[in-house]
Amino acid sequence: MRQLFILFENASGYSLFRVKEEHVVGTDTAEFAKSLQSISTFGALVSLVSFSPFSSAANALENAEDIVNGICSADLEQFLRVNLLTANAKAGAVELGVGDKDLASSINHATSITTTRSEPVPELLRGIRQHQLKLIPELAASAAALHASELGLGHALSRHKLKFNVHREDNNIIQAIALLDQLDKDVNTNAMRLREWYSVLFPELAKLVPEAYEYAKIARAIGPKEALTDDRLGEIAELLNGDDERARAILEASKLSIGQKAADVDVDFVMRFCTQVIDLTDYRRAIASYLSSRMSEVAPNVSALIGDTVGARLISHAGSLTNLAKYPASTVQIVGAEKALFRALK
Repeated sequence: MRQLFILFENASGYSLFRVKEEHVVGTDTAEFAKSLQSISTFGALVSLVSFSPFSSAANALENAEDIVNGICSADLEQFLRVNLLTANAKAGAVELGVGDKDLASSINHATSITTTRSEPVPELLRGIRQHQLKLIPELAASAAALHASELGLGHALSRHKLKFNVHREDNNIIQAIALLDQLDKDVNTNAMRLREWYSVLFPELAKLVPEAYEYAKIARAIGPKEALTDDRLGEIAELLNGDDERARAILEASKLSIGQKAADVDVDFVMRFCTQVIDLTDYRRAIASYLSSRMSEVAPNVSALIGDTVGARLISHAGSLTNLAKYPASTVQIVGAEKALFRALK
């Protein structure tokens, strides 16, 4: 089993932490989230292996630029080789948690160290950043010095990196949330239409299967209600996640249904519509998953604070992530509710 380490970068230098895996369990639980808030409990999860400060402000800027661009610098490669490979004999014995996917790939290519960004790495990085002054003795002496170095590096990096980019990543988020909102409307409208249409053939099914996606799958599987026989009970139960009781109720309802017998051409078009609703719902879920992954990469802090969907809508309303970052709190408070606010003020 590989030993998990965490790479943490700040304005002062590189730090390497060893994760005490026996204490890192249930990362999605409230208890784990609570343990990140206190240094007494979080200190039991990680321990500092090594800290390598930057030699100068220019060196800090050079390394920061490489990190932003997802490049494993010579300084970082040497730091990892000395503290990971030398100490653990071979790259296969360790796994390195890294916050950025491009940097993780570059580290793996340069050192052959296995990297990961999966849980619990993001939460552990968040905890390390919160408690860095107490976890790294070299920083504990002066919080003011750390703040000054962060401010100076931020200004220097901005002067080098701020430029207009027509291919900015937040544009993908803006388009994805707009598509997701449109798909929500389309899925709901088509699901209601399908329920009304298929109810002509089998009206009792609507009460037995209230969820739209399940309803479309069951309706497509049944076809005309006359085709539902006892030997298909297992097929229907499988579509209902093994709910034999509901499957039996659907079978009995089909035998006593007051629905009309439809022509083959009518059934054919209803079945096509079922497939359309299912495909549209699957696509909607794929877009939601894509949006979640893009938000975790482009705006992880916004995503962690208010969720993927709401965060994406804020970025969309603001026009870009940069614009949202510049908003004062009073503006963020009313984003998306401007019309209602102005109506109330009249």
